[in-house]
Amino acid sequence: MVAYVVYDITSASSFKEVRRSVAELVDNGTPHMVFVIVGNKADNEGQRQVSKKELADYLSELRKGREGQNSVTGGECSARTGDNVDALIHEGLDLVYKLDVTPLERNPQIVMG
Repeated sequence: MVAYVVYDITSASSFKEVRRSVAELVDNGTPHMVFVIVGNKADNEGQRQVSKKELADYLSELRKGREGQNSVTGGECSARTGDNVDALIHEGLDLVYKLDVTPLERNPQIVMG
């Protein structure tokens, strides 16, 4: 299963909600869940409130708590322009198929946080 947790790079509070959403998914999801943390509105660089380093640090923190380094990824995109949207979707799906899980556990689903 893939959990795409999306936040707004122009809103620090939305990034704080990512932690809550991920914690809830860890508590209630499958043990082989792949997390894709997505910063949206990358086209609004001038209004940025969440740095790329904050995302990178959070991804590193998540990886430390997961069994495999390959179960967490993330990046930024722009839903308005479409930049990097497809790549992040495919990145999450690719990670699911690299995990050694049963077909039932591989069913990808999009989870909005």
